[in-house]
Amino acid sequence: MHDFHNITISKIVAYEKHMQPIEDEYNQLLESEDGNRKDLLIKKNYVKKAFSSCQFWGQNHEFVEDAINEYSDFLQAFSEIELSKIEFSDITFGQFIDCKLAAQHSEAGKWNTIWIMMGVFDADAQIDYNMQYAASWAKSWDEFNNEVNTRFTLFHDSGEDEGHAMSEHMKRWGWINFLKSIAKTKVFDIAGSGMNSIDCARAANLEDVLGWASEEKDYNIALMRDMKK
Repeated sequence: MHDFHNITISKIVAYEKHMQPIEDEYNQLLESEDGNRKDLLIKKNYVKKAFSSCQFWGQNHEFVEDAINEYSDFLQAFSEIELSKIEFSDITFGQFIDCKLAAQHSEAGKWNTIWIMMGVFDADAQIDYNMQYAASWAKSWDEFNNEVNTRFTLFHDSGEDEGHAMSEHMKRWGWINFLKSIAKTKVFDIAGSGMNSIDCARAANLEDVLGWASEEKDYNIALMRDMKK
């Protein structure tokens, strides 16, 4: 029934939106007081999900067991999408920042957010990718980010205390602040390009930017610690 070579990401985005009210209800139930009533309502919510999911895919079942089986088959097929590795080579700092900013808007829904992020790397941002490719892209992007977080000390905890106000500011503006900070150094300015420092920083190779920023962070921390002695 569910061939994810033929199901597109726009269809999954619509499905995600269709199921969201019931998912919100489920999340509220998880926060309620434990007990038999909670367990019963969670089971009822699952049945509601099953019928709603089947309805979306045009499968109108009369019996609960049939709806649950159909829903379970869909979830299993979704989790077993065959994935292939997608490489993120020669990614620019600007593309990285744009994806990070898109990921902050979780209210858009997981797959709609991924669709927006995929558009960052494609001139035609409205390509309706099939879910086989979209799922592979999402997994590869997660792996790429894990590699980046591990490799560059910029993303490592320095152990230094950070004030509450600054912490809150960085949660909201961290990626914009990072772009601004890199641009202000003018390290990646391109002479004669006609581009301002922001555009030059965005066009720079991500690996070059993160390598430079990691060394700069480590140097400043080392200097600060030595000055405290």
